[in-house]
Amino acid sequence: VKAGVVAGYIGTEVADPALADPAAGRGGQLKVARYPIPVQSYGGILGGSDIAIGCALLLGIHYPLAFDAPYRALSVGEFWERWNITVSRWLRDYVYGPLGGSRGELPATYRNVTVTAILGGLWYGPGWTFAAWGALHGAYLVGESVARRWWAARDRAIAVPAPLAAAVRWALTFHLVCLAWVVFRAGTVGSGVEIAGRILTAAPGDAGPVPAVA
Repeated sequence: VKAGVVAGYIGTEVADPALADPAAGRGGQLKVARYPIPVQSYGGILGGSDIAIGCALLLGIHYPLAFDAPYRALSVGEFWERWNITVSRWLRDYVYGPLGGSRGELPATYRNVTVTAILGGLWYGPGWTFAAWGALHGAYLVGESVARRWWAARDRAIAVPAPLAAAVRWALTFHLVCLAWVVFRAGTVGSGVEIAGRILTAAPGDAGPVPAVA
């Protein structure tokens, strides 16, 4: 149901029309259409994972938890801890660690994070859009680290209520992840960048490319 019905319907009715002609879509419509796209990607990958886990159970094999509510994450780092957990751990143990992890200087650590993220994107397919999706997440992770260090270095950090801080962190993380999924699902990196640009600038356009959310 997740892979065939939910992901299939969203792909046919929303994602594919929105991505078919990036230059014609209105920024506002594309902004709305970007939210079902991560649902489609999550449904397709999660559904396939559930099928694999179910088939393994029929043979008495117990696979570990694959996903842990990734869209509840309060940071992109936490998103990767919740998203496709077995793959994330494999990348940590067999790519990030051997590259040096966080044991060296900051530039080397950021390089290791970026390379690992790009390879994580290529795990989903040998294409430039997948590599760009990974690179974008790598940039997010590096940006989070820089922001965290900048905030910790402030002499007088602004006191923010915990619920408000969590809400802001969730909203920012969710929207960054959604924007990255647009590049992931686009036919080319150029199309993904164009769609993202039209979303961020609220560019004008025709109503046709996104009929399901018009």
